[in-house]
Amino acid sequence: MIGIVILNLFLLLLGIIEGMYRVYKSKHFIEADSISHQEDFSNLYSKVAVIIPVYNEQNVIRQSVLNFKPLMAAGIEVIYVATAKETVEITTYSLLKDLVNEYQLSEYCKVMLYPEKDGVMAHQLNYAINKVENDKIVLIYNVDSVVNKRTIDYILKNKDKLDNGVFQQYSYSTYETKNRFLMSAIMWQNRWSIAYELPRTIDNFKHGIRKFNYVIGHGLALRKEMLDRIGGFPEEQINEDNVLGYKLHAENINIYPIPVLEKIDFASKLKIYVRQQSVWFNGPFYSFQYFSQLKKEKKTIPLFWAACQNFKNALNWLIFPYVTIFSLIYSLILKDIVWVICILLMVLCYVAGINKMSEKLLVDKGYLKHKSGVNLKYAISEMIFWLCIHSFGPLITIYKVIRRKNNQKNKYKTEKINY
Repeated sequence: MIGIVILNLFLLLLGIIEGMYRVYKSKHFIEADSISHQEDFSNLYSKVAVIIPVYNEQNVIRQSVLNFKPLMAAGIEVIYVATAKETVEITTYSLLKDLVNEYQLSEYCKVMLYPEKDGVMAHQLNYAINKVENDKIVLIYNVDSVVNKRTIDYILKNKDKLDNGVFQQYSYSTYETKNRFLMSAIMWQNRWSIAYELPRTIDNFKHGIRKFNYVIGHGLALRKEMLDRIGGFPEEQINEDNVLGYKLHAENINIYPIPVLEKIDFASKLKIYVRQQSVWFNGPFYSFQYFSQLKKEKKTIPLFWAACQNFKNALNWLIFPYVTIFSLIYSLILKDIVWVICILLMVLCYVAGINKMSEKLLVDKGYLKHKSGVNLKYAISEMIFWLCIHSFGPLITIYKVIRRKNNQKNKYKTEKINY
């Protein structure tokens, strides 16, 4: 049993060291690769199409249109794709048609309707992309995304990378809650972008080994022809983004990061966030299913290794906090105060420490206006969140799998609030 405690301490220490190094990498990537104000790419904006899938977004659709209106004014085509799955009297599709007329946006804003009542986001995306001109650069965003032209300019400046690659933009959320645990969730998600997703993509190869990186669906840029080549967004899985990353890896298509971050909204309640987590968990959880589907077409060993890297995220997410709780309880049973203090200090550094480093980077770069306070309540809430709440979403998914109710029809649709 003591071996588990020692292993847990080692993993926490490793996580602290890796987290610090990754924040450092992200910091220097965002500093070094910026867009010159003298460069003008407006003559290429007509080659860009932004696609936004929507489903029951009545509360937020007006603000979304206003957020993307500056891109339309610059000559960038914005396509909203709704779905016939909506059966209410006032649908997102009808509201979008009214908003296009109200703001006189018909030249650069298209509204499409996916005609089937079944299907998920992947079906909507493929439906819209199939109607886009072949030479277009396609960008995928969510209804709550806030995008500026710097992102578009960076993609156009480096568009040659899209010949055999995609761009992935990473995101952050601002603090708009007084709920301490919801604040902890926001800080964790910001940290995940800064201290995991972005730096892994920056350093795609290490010691001659190609890392597995997934895409996250929003903030994704690619050429239509390249997506057609790999068969579009996968429609058979619950989530379309993680499996798309796996397919890109199998085809040796690179994922390149963007040094500009995307602002997104965050869940308004902790229970909504936990349900979102249960959906996100499907991505890495079904890693070996993706492997099983592709192993007959590609080299088995590299594909299996990528599946292992992907599934490791699911294991860490589900098990790591509970191993730490077990280590604490076991140390208390032994009355070994030294072990207890060591574990608590490691958790404090691993969770709150890396969170604060990520937050400082976001403040220094102008994404966040201020830092959250640092006190005993802050430290305790960060640790409680990771130890006791962070794995609730994965547990919900496991429960649904056991009951055989984890499928596309039962996929949770995030509840949106009014802006």
